[in-house]
Amino acid sequence: MAGGKETPRQKMIGMMYLVLTALLAMNVSKEVLDSFVLVDQGLRKTESTLDSKNNDTMGAFAAKSAANPEKTKPFKDAADEVVKRSSELLEYIEVLKARTMSVSHNANALKFGEGYEEYMKDGVTLSLDAKDEDDKAIITKKDENQENTALLVGGAPESPKETEWSAWEMKNKLIAYKDFLKSIKFKEVTGKDWEVPEGLINSLDKIFTYEDGEEQGKVVKWETKNFFHNPLAAVIPVMTKLQVDVQNAQADMLGALLGGIEGKSYKFTNLVPLVVPQTSYILQGDTFRADVLLAAYDGTNPPRFYVEDKKWDGK
Repeated sequence: MAGGKETPRQKMIGMMYLVLTALLAMNVSKEVLDSFVLVDQGLRKTESTLDSKNNDTMGAFAAKSAANPEKTKPFKDAADEVVKRSSELLEYIEVLKARTMSVSHNANALKFGEGYEEYMKDGVTLSLDAKDEDDKAIITKKDENQENTALLVGGAPESPKETEWSAWEMKNKLIAYKDFLKSIKFKEVTGKDWEVPEGLINSLDKIFTYEDGEEQGKVVKWETKNFFHNPLAAVIPVMTKLQVDVQNAQADMLGALLGGIEGKSYKFTNLVPLVVPQTSYILQGDTFRADVLLAAYDGTNPPRFYVEDKKWDGK
């Protein structure tokens, strides 16, 4: 029979066998899927910690701004822009997560521009173990890998699609964010230029690196390596990790800006020579003695004087 001609039925059975073998090879065990859930949970805890840290830093900016608004202003303006750009990028990745979850459960959902809103409801955390208002699991197909591949990469692994709401677009938004952080530059109130420290620039280059890989001697695109035919349970933690990268970079930049208000700069803006005589009069033949010194003061933070609980108007 081995050398004989196969009947159509035998050909069909052989084809079904090949398909089953392929499906078994692609099958991911429940234990592996559950481990991805644990990874995602750990990353989200890191997200929460970094979010609190960034909020505390902005609180410190507000306190310094209240004490000395003129000196703090250029640093706080830059910090506000960093927070704005970071929030926009984090929101973009969050929506892409929702779209990925939605299309993995309903292939037609995104064709009509709908379907992902249910994953963005207030109080719902986009994670592998998220539940809806009725305490039901939002993700029920953790091993799905067809539709999310079509959304994020497309059908050609060697040339990932370059469209809206794709892994390619997400990568380029992350690179643009890195370039924005590295380009921050402004003048302090003293006229001195403030630039991003070299150490922080090197750190940003390491965080936001998206190198292609290699498999069997062939180049594999970053998008393909991370999102092509990977189960949904593996795709979501990758996106969460990218959000953690953004928050990490935001925390580092805000810290550098906050430290720049006082660090590596004098705490005064003016230097004036002063002559302080030891006496207000001098007799003929006597010796004049005085202390000659260089006085420094911060012209952006003048002292306040009060007379009988009323602020002195300077007259």
